[in-house]
Amino acid sequence: MEQRIVRPPFWRLALAFIVVPGAAALAMAIQQPLYAGLPDFWDRVFRTALIIAVVGAYPAALVLGMPAYLLLRKRLRPAVLNCAAVGAMIAALPWLLLGLLSSPDHAYSNGHVPHQNGHITLWGLFDLSVFTGWIGLLGAGAGVLFWLITVPGAHGQTDPD
Repeated sequence: MEQRIVRPPFWRLALAFIVVPGAAALAMAIQQPLYAGLPDFWDRVFRTALIIAVVGAYPAALVLGMPAYLLLRKRLRPAVLNCAAVGAMIAALPWLLLGLLSSPDHAYSNGHVPHQNGHITLWGLFDLSVFTGWIGLLGAGAGVLFWLITVPGAHGQTDPD
């Protein structure tokens, strides 16, 4: 017996692709606000969230998230764990690639040397794995939010293929 895949309505899908990257940017901005010179915490969070959303979250959702959805919607069930795993990969992959492919001549961070002579050091790999793990956790949370917005609202609209 063939199982029919239930797809969410288009408006819920569009809403998820609009809301989820902004929510992930806001969560990261609350955890790591920039602009230390500003006295108001929420002003710092807002400005940080705006930069994270424009530079990181929305481009990743557009370039990686939409193709991933179109590619995986017929191959995977829209389960919460699937959405969380895909969200984690979409969020962490650009930062992992940027960290592995960048090769500054020398870098210094928190008393450690992550790059030396154009190569990443063991500390740099550890630092990169912790950072991409944190970003992956935020992405997993974003995937769960994506699932909460899209999947529970799919009331019997089945995939025609």
